[in-house]
Amino acid sequence: MEERECTPDDAHPTSIRDQAPEMNEPAPSLGGARRPTGVPTLYHYTSIESMIAIFQSRRIRLSSASTMNDTSEGEWLLGQLIDVDNQQRIAGRERTLEEERTRAMLLRLAFREGAPQAYLASFSEKGDLLSQWRAYARDGEGVAIGFDPNDGRLPVVDAPPHTNAGPALACTLNRVTYGSADLVAALDALIHATVPGGVNPESFFALQMQLSGLRWLVKNPAFQEEHEWRIVNLPLQFAGDVGGGNTSISALGARGYRQAGNRLVSFYEMPYESAAVTDLVLGPGCAIHDHELALLLHDCELTHVRVRRSEATYRR
Repeated sequence: MEERECTPDDAHPTSIRDQAPEMNEPAPSLGGARRPTGVPTLYHYTSIESMIAIFQSRRIRLSSASTMNDTSEGEWLLGQLIDVDNQQRIAGRERTLEEERTRAMLLRLAFREGAPQAYLASFSEKGDLLSQWRAYARDGEGVAIGFDPNDGRLPVVDAPPHTNAGPALACTLNRVTYGSADLVAALDALIHATVPGGVNPESFFALQMQLSGLRWLVKNPAFQEEHEWRIVNLPLQFAGDVGGGNTSISALGARGYRQAGNRLVSFYEMPYESAAVTDLVLGPGCAIHDHELALLLHDCELTHVRVRRSEATYRR
């Protein structure tokens, strides 16, 4: 839901992490990864029912990306890479048949076969945004929960989305970018430089993994007003059941399932510290009684949370 354009200096895919504000130094216990710091309060818009579950369980649900409301979810970057390559070919770019096959294999593995399925939790930098109330909080009847993701309050790391066997590194926090032409051009140049000479296993696999993570951070510019950040988990599942596997690397525990209209949605749940919840915004149509809310916050050890009501003058 948040935009920040890449510059030409962001030539390597991992540099998308530089789009976030300043981060902590690498932590040895995290294998050199960093916990976020300096990130603004991030708001999760949801229903009252889901708020109760989030507070009582002290867990945030990461749902399968296959059920998101953006029909180009995870595909926008691929479409842009194809468009840029076509433009370059019209301008005179040439490739051998072997290079064509290598590029096609790279994109197929990064975006199709072998690409890990993403599980996402979405947040916005904006805590009182009418479009968010209408789309994600029961048409304004719900709430926006404000989280402070800094300094380990949420078990996330500052890194591009990746599959990692260590549970402490399984979830990443990233700001979404919206149709960044500079980022797409940089990735296209990197792919073009990697392809000649056939498949170099080390560089090919590294680029495949980077693309399979970055695909979840580049969205259609039509969603720009959402100012989105994402927690991303990429469990790598192995042979077994349909569409996944019985063995997973980077999973947060057992998969759960819920109904969403006429669809079935799989999810994982990520724990958080109570100190991570700092704010609660009641939607323009939310009728929660102050006394009942105070009881809930007390019972969930969240009496420190700042509560305010939306300033949106919205009537359903």
